[in-house]
Order: sequence, then structure tokens, then C-alpha cells
Amino acid sequence: MSINPTSGTIGSGGSITTAITTDGDGTKSCTTSSSSVATCSVSGNTVTINGLATGSATITVKQTQGTNYNAATDKTYSVTVVPLQPKYFAFGNPTTSSTTNYTSVGKTVFGTLYNDNISKGVCIIRNNTLQCFKSNNWSDEQNHIQQVFSDKSCYVSSSTVSCSATDFRCFVYNDKRVGCYIGGTNDGCTVNYEGIWECNAS
Repeated sequence: MSINPTSGTIGSGGSITTAITTDGDGTKSCTTSSSSVATCSVSGNTVTINGLATGSATITVKQTQGTNYNAATDKTYSVTVVPLQPKYFAFGNPTTSSTTNYTSVGKTVFGTLYNDNISKGVCIIRNNTLQCFKSNNWSDEQNHIQQVFSDKSCYVSSSTVSCSATDFRCFVYNDKRVGCYIGGTNDGCTVNYEGIWECNAS
């Protein structure tokens, strides 16, 4: 018996699978070294590992003696569970998850969306770093945006902080809206205090 792959990383609340290859006809099962970090189940030749909390665990896959074959040698799968992050939709194109290398998708402005489609803010990739501005958080984000754009001028008033550079222009309003757009274009995302988002691409 063998399994492939033999290791993986998932977000808490997420799941991952590994495939069993075997000639044996015994019953297959799995156990976990830490039930607080991850659980597992076997269906056919697929092992599903569910991440529960941040940490590491070893999944042991077993197969008992069957009618025609002896019990198989146990195989192990190493799983690392990391904190769950929201999904990022590039201009409303829901193909990029938080496990993706952001710089490889060819997009640099994202609406941060959860499974219920309620957005919590807008993120940009600037200088190869992911920077996120939360909606519904005027008191913190008016300072945060100025820190991110410290090398460029920002317009600051009692109701608005708007920062512009050659790569991005972003804003936060005291009505708890946030938004970021690429340079002087209309390509980007805006999110309001209710979590309603709008992303555009030319």
C-alpha cells in the first residue's frame, strides 16, 4: 500500500485529500496523532483530512488483512494546519484562494470575500507585500493607509484619507467605505460598511 501525496498544508476549517494505492482487499482506515488539530476519514481509496486548529498532526493510514492479502504496512501523512484566511477574488473572478501565491495570478487588487459573500475589506499587492484595508474600521484604517503610502502624498480630511501613487490609489472614508484602484484606471475594488463589494476590470 502507498499514499500520494504524503504531506500537505491546509487552513483551519478546510480539508485536503490523499490517494491510496493498494492491491489489498482488507478494510482501510485512518487515525490522527492529534484529534484537536485534524481528523481523517477514508472513502474508497481516498483519505480526507479536515483541519480543526493550528498545529501539526500525523495521519496514519491502515489496511487490515483481507481474504487474499495480508495486512498492509501502515503509511503516514504529515499535515500542517494554518489559520484560516478569507478568499481573495481578483476583480470579481473567484478563482484565487488564500493558498495561492498572489503575485502569480496577474492581479494586484482584491476584494476580501468570505463564503457568505460579505466582504471585509480591500487588499493590494504592493512591493510584493499583501496590504489589506478593512471596511467598517475608520479609526484604524485612516492611519494604516498613510503608513502603507508613506512614500507618497495623501489627502487627509475629517471624512477622507485618499492616497495616490503611480501604482495604486486607495481611500478610506469615515462612512466606513474602503477602495483601491490600479494607478489612474478604474480597475479595482470598493467595499462599503455593509460588506457589499464592487470590483471592476477593463
